[in-house]
Amino acid sequence: MKKIVVLFLILSSSLFAQKETNIWYFGIGAGIDFNSGTATAITSTKITADVGGSATICSSTGELLFYTNGQFIFNKNHEVMHNGENIGGNVGSTQSAVIVWKVQLN
Repeated sequence: MKKIVVLFLILSSSLFAQKETNIWYFGIGAGIDFNSGTATAITSTKITADVGGSATICSSTGELLFYTNGQFIFNKNHEVMHNGENIGGNVGSTQSAVIVWKVQLN
């Protein structure tokens, strides 16, 4: 039993070191960046999500990869991605998009 607890603690501590969720985009052009260790406001996004239907994903180092409001998918340069239009969500939904990201443990 002790071996399982130690293994769990080692694995969970390595998972917390990831920074895939360090940038949040929400509302109308708003966001928060946690990469510096403190919350920093962002106002340069193209997001429009009235209630909260947005999703953002970063690399393991905290660099923005892409984000969505359920209708459009934007890349790190805030441009609509190829085939990233009219994806079926609604900006008024509570959860119009979810990003599923595979993390590989070595």
